[in-house]
Amino acid sequence: MQLDFFNDSHQVVLRNAAIDALLQADALALAHALQVLAAQYPDDFCVVPMQTLIEALQVTRTQAFVDHAALAHERTFLQPWRVRAGIATSRGFLSGC
Repeated sequence: MQLDFFNDSHQVVLRNAAIDALLQADALALAHALQVLAAQYPDDFCVVPMQTLIEALQVTRTQAFVDHAALAHERTFLQPWRVRAGIATSRGFLSGC
């Protein structure tokens, strides 16, 4: 097996671990993978956007909505997180990672 310097570098492996956690929507695993990546490569271009995405993943809803007003309230609450996650994604996270 031949390793590609660009695809198989240690930094790429750490970044891919974070992306895998993100794809699984696992905020704890993403936080851990990002901590390892940031410790070894603090200037990695995915660190800041991923931090925003961790925060967005941690916003969860466990109870059913009782009526339309409750749904509207929750949507208002979640909107800033959606916007921040969307901005983080569009500003180089997906295009660079």
